[in-house]
Amino acid sequence: MTAPEKEKCQRDLEKQGVKYSVESLFAEVARDRVEMVQAFLACGMSVETTGPDNWTLLHEAAKNGSDRTVRLLLDAHANVNARTTLYEVTPLSRAAGKGHTSTVGVLLAAGAEVEGYALILAAQGGNVDTIRALLAAHTDVNHRDGEKKTPLLWYFNGQQKPGVLDALIAAGADVNAVDDRGMSALFWAIQQGGDASVAALIAAHADVNRAALSNGHKETPLMHAVASGYLNIIKMLLAAGADVNAMPEDGQTALTRTVDWGKPDLVDVLLQAGADLKAPQGGRFLIGAAKNGWPALVRKALDAGADANTGAQGEGPPLVALLAAWTSTIDWLASAEVQDRMQADPVYAKERKDEFVQAAKARSEIACLLLRAGAKANLKNADGASANSLLKKLGFADAAEFRGKGCALSAKMPKRAR
Repeated sequence: MTAPEKEKCQRDLEKQGVKYSVESLFAEVARDRVEMVQAFLACGMSVETTGPDNWTLLHEAAKNGSDRTVRLLLDAHANVNARTTLYEVTPLSRAAGKGHTSTVGVLLAAGAEVEGYALILAAQGGNVDTIRALLAAHTDVNHRDGEKKTPLLWYFNGQQKPGVLDALIAAGADVNAVDDRGMSALFWAIQQGGDASVAALIAAHADVNRAALSNGHKETPLMHAVASGYLNIIKMLLAAGADVNAMPEDGQTALTRTVDWGKPDLVDVLLQAGADLKAPQGGRFLIGAAKNGWPALVRKALDAGADANTGAQGEGPPLVALLAAWTSTIDWLASAEVQDRMQADPVYAKERKDEFVQAAKARSEIACLLLRAGAKANLKNADGASANSLLKKLGFADAAEFRGKGCALSAKMPKRAR
């Protein structure tokens, strides 16, 4: 094409209201306006024209599922395996991520390299037909990216549409693959409360006892489910052989998770499954139950033979931990912020008062249980506080006087701190 012919061609485009520019060409590609794209190419625009990040016309057409334009560009010898500068994304990966199954088929037929990243994006996007097309082309179902995540692991970080999980498992996805945090698909499914997903993974022989770093601690899938409070999943894991007494970290078990995360209603199901209240957990369960004001759980632990004087992580033995937490509650209620709000809001004030009365009653009962079980008043926590010193702050001479007065903590609302 001569220069005058090219200029005339460009003028003809502009007469149709289309500016002869790279931006306009990309816009026509996105709209799948084949005739206009063909006109741009005829007027001298290269099929390998790129935008920022080495984004080609074929990338744009694939992203939008513009099949007619994809075919036109491929017929014009566009590079089917062009990669962006950042992340090296191909047109196939872009089409797969958007769930454009027919476009994926066109690109594969044109010789697109089969790559695992395309399957990762498809798993995130959740188009099962696209996933099947990629798997039929022998895409590696267990491909790992920079975060060590497989398509199955990325599925749980995507839209999780029906059929995708089953398709990946049927294709041989490793259900026990873990990411760079040690999290398996089972952990991700539990975290999202997916009963059906957990059931599918268990059926595919997911390891129900493999520990991983989660919630800042190393924990088993069962502990993870307890922390989230998912009763149905807990039952599924136990039925699949989850070790109810597993302790991946010192002092951490499924039982301790019930008190750490405020799930007292889950204790019985764990006990029925054989959870050991006397396991060497450093008193964490008993301490947690005492601090949270759950007399029934404290009684269960003591009746099972838990040591009333065992301490954990600097909190000291249960009685000290209980009284330290109680004095902190009193200090909070006496703070200017809370006092001002109670003065301004009678409803809030009544709620706090009712809570305080109930809490005082529960903690008084727990204190008596611990003392009767042999709790020693002179043992200290990491801050040097003992039951005797804390009781003195609460108006008692010592533990003997406290016990002589029925272990009755005052239910009178604290006054404003000076």
